[in-house]
Amino acid sequence: MPIIIVIFAYANLVIQSTIYEQTYIARQSGINAIVDSLKFIINNILYWILPMLAFVLINRTFEVFSILSLSSIDIVIRALVQGLMLAFIYLYKGHLFNILYSSSRRKREFEGMFD
Repeated sequence: MPIIIVIFAYANLVIQSTIYEQTYIARQSGINAIVDSLKFIINNILYWILPMLAFVLINRTFEVFSILSLSSIDIVIRALVQGLMLAFIYLYKGHLFNILYSSSRRKREFEGMFD
């Protein structure tokens, strides 16, 4: 597979990692959702990098197992575990996005001093 296709696929997953939150939480759509998704990732890269990497890795692994035949119970169990992990990541990302989207970095730093 050419390297440019691999780079494009991972770039797509990175943008996709916040597009769901932009659509359902921030109520953005179309090009605005994509642009705001990129802005969000750039502005919150330190907080978003771990969930984004987990999302990309689990999503890629889950795609591999969904292609394989489900003839073995071992494959079915792995697919279910990875599906649960992906569901947890989606919930965690949604909660984290809600926190990061609704407050500025300065506000979070200020509130963190009193916790």
